[in-house]
Amino acid sequence: MLSRYQLYRAKKRSLELIHGAIDEQYAHLRNYAEELRRSNPSSIVKIKYADSDVGPVFQRIYVCFYACKKAFATTCRPLIGLDGCFLKGRDGGNLLAAIGKDGNNQMLPIAFAVVDAETKEA
Repeated sequence: MLSRYQLYRAKKRSLELIHGAIDEQYAHLRNYAEELRRSNPSSIVKIKYADSDVGPVFQRIYVCFYACKKAFATTCRPLIGLDGCFLKGRDGGNLLAAIGKDGNNQMLPIAFAVVDAETKEA
């Protein structure tokens, strides 16, 4: 049987491995944005970083695919729904989405953003 201390150390090590993987993914975020722009011409991808003593720190990202924007303009009703949800995890934040409805009453994502908080600036 494992002791309480052994379980604590195993959990701590597991969280370190998970958070290390998250930090690695943040390092690839600029490459991801460039790939989105390259493979989806006329799409909008904006990333905001804050300067710090350890380098740039991710604050928010906004993505609007050109195909979704064009589909909304040509096939959807002139109504945009906005929604958001909280992201649970180490860094938290909010996922915000703009949604349209087409003629078949199906939802079409127009744009989405991951922000640190629902503020006017974000």
